[in-house]
Amino acid sequence: MVESALLKRYTFFEVFDAAELKKLAALARDTSVLEHTIIFQEQAAADALYFLLDGEVDLYTTVGAANPTRLFAGEINPGDPFGVSALLKPYVYRTSGRALVVSRFLKIDAVALRALMEQDCALGLKLLRQMMRATLERVEVMRLHVAALSRPRDIEEL
Repeated sequence: MVESALLKRYTFFEVFDAAELKKLAALARDTSVLEHTIIFQEQAAADALYFLLDGEVDLYTTVGAANPTRLFAGEINPGDPFGVSALLKPYVYRTSGRALVVSRFLKIDAVALRALMEQDCALGLKLLRQMMRATLERVEVMRLHVAALSRPRDIEEL
């Protein structure tokens, strides 16, 4: 459990009232890891949702069955949630998460969080909206990375 005041410091949590923050804080553990620590593995059971407080976390995915290759899939910065597969069936991480530097994050028990979301639908809706906003921001960053790697095309081709 963490103090709800810790959550209030981050924009992600600004939509939650004091009672909701208290409920979320009760499910969270303040955790720190050293640089290069694997936080979760791709294809493992998604038992926690994470929220980065300090540091940086990189996400990786594996492609190719015959000759598996690990590829960079994104970065998480302070104030961002990660491990969002913990909220979506089949509750399996789709990427691996590794701390790039010494990092501090909240680890939120996924089973308890999903139960809370079922019990308190208003809180659940707020959480899903915040997760969607954060996910769309991450998709936009990845879109820009892909665009930078793409070959130029004439606008007339579109």
